[in-house]
Amino acid sequence: MKSRIIKKALCATIALATVTSIGLSAPGCSNVNPDTVQIVVGVQQTTGNNYNSMCNLLDALKDDLNFEYTTILLDRNADNTLTSFQNQLLAGTQGIITMVDVDASTTKRIIELCEENSAYYAGYMTDFANTFANTKTEDAANVQYVMNSSAMLGAVTDGDIVRDGGERGEFLFNSIVKTESRVVTFCRAPLNAYPVAEVAIERFKELAEEYNATHEDDFTFVVSAGAENDPQGALEVGFSMQSVPDATVQKWKADGVEAVIAVNSLGKKILTNVQNSAPDIDIYQIGWDDNIVSAFPDTIKTLCQTPAETIIYPLIRIINAVRGNSYADEPTSKADTLISGQYLYITSSEDMEKAKTACMNFATGNSVEYSLIRPEEVKALLAGEEGATFQKLVDTISSWTSENVLG
Repeated sequence: MKSRIIKKALCATIALATVTSIGLSAPGCSNVNPDTVQIVVGVQQTTGNNYNSMCNLLDALKDDLNFEYTTILLDRNADNTLTSFQNQLLAGTQGIITMVDVDASTTKRIIELCEENSAYYAGYMTDFANTFANTKTEDAANVQYVMNSSAMLGAVTDGDIVRDGGERGEFLFNSIVKTESRVVTFCRAPLNAYPVAEVAIERFKELAEEYNATHEDDFTFVVSAGAENDPQGALEVGFSMQSVPDATVQKWKADGVEAVIAVNSLGKKILTNVQNSAPDIDIYQIGWDDNIVSAFPDTIKTLCQTPAETIIYPLIRIINAVRGNSYADEPTSKADTLISGQYLYITSSEDMEKAKTACMNFATGNSVEYSLIRPEEVKALLAGEEGATFQKLVDTISSWTSENVLG
């Protein structure tokens, strides 16, 4: 392991590079309490209700749990992500929480850096598909290294994952089957980033086939423009779901499409094009985008978001590890450290009104007043606290379902 003395010698140089490259101060280079855990959170965006809620909750927790955190904006460029984390680790970071999953070889390199710097790595709203769900033989050695490392602490997902068998597909089908829409098309982000989208579409089609076997108003599927060679017939529209051209929407209209099944979050451009070119087409989607909420429930028929409070999972995992604490029921299999967050499904105006006072994601100002968990309850989940177990931590997050939160 790299000595903390060496890191202090590097601190001034690395901190300057970090401030220059990402515009943030480097943790570990100030006169902080040495018992304070230094954490960096790599996020996908620094705006929006989830980000604001996460920061508000971390601010409310940091004194009681004795940690400091910095957020840095990442992208999906593996080299850039590696450099950002390397700078933070050399500057004194003891734990990385990341929302961005990079390729297996880069993940291995990040894990190696964590090992060299006595630090730890955990995921927030990611399923670490490039590690936990990776079956590519060329990646086997990298995946094995990561899965065998004590620096890898697991992750909490953003809703369902591949192994859950297409929960989002079931939700989307169950939402649309209640309506008269039966001519549908699919829209999704790239599978290398969101492999669960493939399972979701498959599950939707399975349920539609079962429905068609006993009903006369059959579901029919229109292949999206540009997706003729895709076995699922799904239009791949990029990470931000912003790139669906007006011509595609016009084709949907000409083909009689009644509903678009978007198995990822949806951006403003496709919504605008649907409203302008085919206002009778409804959109069913998984996810949340602040720019489209105003279209719910008129055009956007479904919204969902995993509560920001799931940040407590990687946070607790890192604090435990840095302090040398573990649970009596600590998982023996690395796969068991990947746990599922729970989507809060919103399908009506009534759901939306309940959400505003039931979860800080949706509350005015994302106030911690509406957090699903209080600081003292989070502290009680730390390893070493009386009655704290890994299973209790998992059960706490598993309890944040639509049924329990929205009633």
